[in-house]
Amino acid sequence: MDFTKDIRYHDSIADEYDDVVLAPREAATQRLFAPALRRLAKHAPFTQMLDLGCGTGHMIRRAGPLAARVTGVDHSPGMLASARRMVDARGLSHVRLEQGDLEAFLAAHPDHAD
Repeated sequence: MDFTKDIRYHDSIADEYDDVVLAPREAATQRLFAPALRRLAKHAPFTQMLDLGCGTGHMIRRAGPLAARVTGVDHSPGMLASARRMVDARGLSHVRLEQGDLEAFLAAHPDHAD
């Protein structure tokens, strides 16, 4: 499948995505993920977190500190650049970001995450 159009779209909105899409939904998102994050925190640190379609890294921001290692995969260089800025600003040195197709990544790393 050709994802060229999707990649171009996500590249074009990457710099404003968090402000336009995530910020207005922050309260609802926090309520949605709070139970899962509490459960994860009970088992922290877990070995490996995998965020497929990580975009700007908002799940890495939320759950990444609970993992010993984190890999974020996305096909959009623009989204990954935003994620990299967030990771660097928070000093999350245990996070690796990779550009690529999600299915290809999973095929190459079938046992990659907890």
